[in-house]
Amino acid sequence: MNVMAEMPLKTTILVRDIMSSPIITVSKDTSAFEVAKILKDNQIGSVIVTNENNEYVGIITKGDLVNKVLAENLDPKSVTAEKIMSYPIKYVDADDTVQKALKVFRAHKVGKLGVMYKGKIVGILSLNDVIRVIPEILDILSEKVMIRTGVFRLSEPSKPVIGYCDHCGNWSDELRIVNGKFYCPDCIVDLFSTTD
Repeated sequence: MNVMAEMPLKTTILVRDIMSSPIITVSKDTSAFEVAKILKDNQIGSVIVTNENNEYVGIITKGDLVNKVLAENLDPKSVTAEKIMSYPIKYVDADDTVQKALKVFRAHKVGKLGVMYKGKIVGILSLNDVIRVIPEILDILSEKVMIRTGVFRLSEPSKPVIGYCDHCGNWSDELRIVNGKFYCPDCIVDLFSTTD
């Protein structure tokens, strides 16, 4: 009997554990200048845009202000939120795993996701939120795989390795060694999430 296989797995990291909450909203008629002030005053990276029915219709990030207002030499006091927002908002559920959220980020090529709970948006998840917990995700995946298979073992170097991923070929400064090969965090998530 394999005693290791019956040990409880370490808890996975859920979106609700690392999302930013509560959300801050602006109306679609709010000026880009006012949006920038709200972001600065609240020390946040994005706001949700609502319409006249208080429905969530878009999201504005600092990047939207730079790329769609400043870089276009537009007057931030005359440009409205509706003109620069990104839409539709891409969502994940508060109870989704961070691994699932990473797949949504990659599939839609966005840097922010709305977080839903019981049909309401309750937070925002950014790629930076995920990056902060990558070491913990790697530890969880390593433990999960070792317990389930007894085969894979993630090395635990004192510092992450910098170089090219042996699986996808992309450059990373967070490579980990798995069975003698170097893997980036995205490929580790892909490889080991298939063990579920």
